[in-house]
Amino acid sequence: MARKGKRYAEAFAKVDRSVYYDASQALGLVVETASAKFDETVEAHIKLGVDSRHADQQVRGAIVLPHGTGKTQRVLVITQGAKEEEAKKAEAKARLEAEKKVNEVKAKALAEKKAAEEAAKAAAEAPAEEATEAPAEEAPVAEAAAE
Repeated sequence: MARKGKRYAEAFAKVDRSVYYDASQALGLVVETASAKFDETVEAHIKLGVDSRHADQQVRGAIVLPHGTGKTQRVLVITQGAKEEEAKKAEAKARLEAEKKVNEVKAKALAEKKAAEEAAKAAAEAPAEEATEAPAEEAPVAEAAAE
Protein backbone atom coordinates (compact mmCIF):
# COMPACT_ATOMS: atom_id res chain seq x y z
CA MET A 1 0.00 0.00 0.00
CA ALA A 2 1.26 3.47 -0.88
CA ARG A 3 2.47 5.70 1.91
CA LYS A 4 0.56 8.95 2.50
CA GLY A 5 2.30 12.34 2.47
CA LYS A 6 3.19 14.52 5.45
CA ARG A 7 0.46 17.11 4.80
CA TYR A 8 -2.14 14.36 4.48
CA ALA A 9 -1.02 12.77 7.75
CA GLU A 10 -1.18 16.14 9.56
CA ALA A 11 -4.69 16.85 8.24
CA PHE A 12 -5.86 13.31 9.03
CA ALA A 13 -4.64 13.65 12.64
CA LYS A 14 -6.84 16.76 13.13
CA VAL A 15 -10.05 14.91 12.21
CA ASP A 16 -11.77 12.65 14.75
CA ARG A 17 -13.67 10.13 12.62
CA SER A 18 -15.87 8.98 15.50
CA VAL A 19 -17.42 12.45 15.95
CA TYR A 20 -20.31 13.88 13.91
CA TYR A 21 -19.50 17.53 13.29
CA ASP A 22 -22.17 20.18 12.82
CA ALA A 23 -21.96 22.38 9.71
CA SER A 24 -19.98 25.25 11.25
CA GLN A 25 -17.45 22.92 12.89
CA ALA A 26 -17.09 20.87 9.71
CA LEU A 27 -16.45 23.94 7.57
CA GLY A 28 -13.96 25.23 10.12
CA LEU A 29 -12.18 21.89 9.97
CA VAL A 30 -12.15 22.01 6.16
CA VAL A 31 -10.50 25.44 6.22
CA GLU A 32 -8.04 24.36 8.90
CA THR A 33 -6.95 21.20 7.07
CA ALA A 34 -6.72 22.80 3.62
CA SER A 35 -3.17 22.56 2.36
CA ALA A 36 -3.35 23.01 -1.40
CA LYS A 37 -1.85 26.01 -3.13
CA PHE A 38 -5.10 26.81 -4.94
CA ASP A 39 -8.71 27.49 -3.96
CA GLU A 40 -10.11 24.15 -2.87
CA THR A 41 -13.76 23.14 -3.29
CA VAL A 42 -16.05 21.21 -0.99
CA GLU A 43 -18.71 18.78 -2.15
CA ALA A 44 -21.65 18.23 0.17
CA HIS A 45 -24.14 15.37 -0.01
CA ILE A 46 -27.27 15.99 2.02
CA LYS A 47 -30.09 13.52 2.53
CA LEU A 48 -33.29 15.55 2.65
CA GLY A 49 -35.77 12.71 2.96
CA VAL A 50 -38.06 13.95 0.17
CA ASP A 51 -39.46 12.20 -2.89
CA SER A 52 -38.69 14.45 -5.87
CA ARG A 53 -41.31 12.71 -8.02
CA HIS A 54 -44.03 14.53 -6.09
CA ALA A 55 -44.54 18.16 -7.02
CA ASP A 56 -45.13 19.29 -3.45
CA GLN A 57 -41.81 17.78 -2.30
CA GLN A 58 -39.45 19.22 -4.90
CA VAL A 59 -36.54 21.21 -3.54
CA ARG A 60 -35.70 24.42 -5.34
CA GLY A 61 -33.95 27.51 -4.21
CA ALA A 62 -31.61 30.30 -5.08
CA ILE A 63 -28.79 31.93 -3.20
CA VAL A 64 -27.04 35.24 -3.53
CA LEU A 65 -23.28 34.95 -3.66
CA PRO A 66 -21.48 37.23 -1.20
CA HIS A 67 -19.35 38.89 -3.87
CA GLY A 68 -21.71 38.38 -6.81
CA THR A 69 -20.63 36.67 -9.99
CA GLY A 70 -17.90 39.20 -10.70
CA LYS A 71 -19.78 40.74 -13.60
CA THR A 72 -20.93 44.33 -13.45
CA GLN A 73 -24.58 44.99 -14.05
CA ARG A 74 -25.73 47.76 -16.35
CA VAL A 75 -29.25 49.08 -16.41
CA LEU A 76 -30.79 50.65 -19.49
CA VAL A 77 -33.90 52.73 -19.03
CA ILE A 78 -36.09 53.66 -21.99
CA THR A 79 -38.79 55.96 -20.72
CA GLN A 80 -40.34 59.40 -20.86
CA GLY A 81 -41.77 61.85 -18.38
CA ALA A 82 -42.11 61.05 -14.70
CA LYS A 83 -40.59 57.59 -15.01
CA GLU A 84 -37.42 59.19 -16.41
CA GLU A 85 -36.99 61.17 -13.18
CA GLU A 86 -37.65 58.01 -11.18
CA ALA A 87 -34.90 56.20 -13.11
CA LYS A 88 -32.48 59.05 -12.42
CA LYS A 89 -33.31 58.85 -8.72
CA ALA A 90 -32.67 55.09 -8.77
CA GLU A 91 -29.23 55.89 -10.21
CA ALA A 92 -29.49 53.73 -13.30
CA LYS A 93 -26.02 53.13 -14.73
CA ALA A 94 -27.01 53.97 -18.30
CA ARG A 95 -29.72 56.52 -18.95
CA LEU A 96 -30.76 57.23 -22.50
CA GLU A 97 -33.62 59.15 -23.91
CA ALA A 98 -36.27 56.92 -25.42
CA GLU A 99 -36.26 58.54 -28.85
CA LYS A 100 -32.47 58.29 -29.22
CA LYS A 101 -32.34 54.58 -28.36
CA VAL A 102 -35.39 53.74 -30.47
CA ASN A 103 -33.83 55.54 -33.45
CA GLU A 104 -30.58 53.60 -32.95
CA VAL A 105 -32.48 50.29 -32.94
CA LYS A 106 -34.47 51.29 -36.04
CA ALA A 107 -31.31 52.34 -37.90
CA LYS A 108 -29.62 49.03 -37.06
CA ALA A 109 -32.66 47.03 -38.18
CA LEU A 110 -32.87 49.04 -41.42
CA ALA A 111 -29.17 48.44 -42.13
CA GLU A 112 -29.55 44.70 -41.51
CA LYS A 113 -32.59 44.56 -43.80
CA LYS A 114 -30.76 46.46 -46.54
CA ALA A 115 -27.74 44.14 -46.24
CA ALA A 116 -29.99 41.06 -46.48
CA GLU A 117 -31.71 42.46 -49.58
CA GLU A 118 -28.34 43.16 -51.24
CA ALA A 119 -27.12 39.66 -50.41
CA ALA A 120 -30.29 38.14 -51.87
CA LYS A 121 -29.93 40.28 -55.00
CA ALA A 122 -26.29 39.26 -55.40
CA ALA A 123 -27.20 35.60 -54.95
CA ALA A 124 -29.92 35.91 -57.59
CA GLU A 125 -27.49 37.50 -60.09
CA ALA A 126 -24.67 35.01 -59.46
CA PRO A 127 -26.24 31.99 -61.26
CA ALA A 128 -26.98 34.14 -64.33
CA GLU A 129 -23.29 35.14 -64.57
CA GLU A 130 -22.17 31.51 -64.20
CA ALA A 131 -24.49 30.43 -67.02
CA THR A 132 -23.02 32.99 -69.43
CA GLU A 133 -19.42 32.11 -68.47
CA ALA A 134 -19.82 28.33 -68.70
CA PRO A 135 -19.71 28.00 -72.52
CA ALA A 136 -16.64 30.25 -72.70
CA GLU A 137 -14.78 27.94 -70.31
CA GLU A 138 -15.75 24.82 -72.24
CA ALA A 139 -14.40 26.14 -75.53
CA PRO A 140 -10.70 25.96 -74.58
CA VAL A 141 -11.21 22.40 -73.36
CA ALA A 142 -12.68 21.42 -76.72
CA GLU A 143 -9.75 23.02 -78.56
CA ALA A 144 -7.25 21.18 -76.37
CA ALA A 145 -8.99 17.90 -77.11
CA ALA A 146 -8.83 18.58 -80.88
CA GLU A 147 -5.06 19.05 -80.84
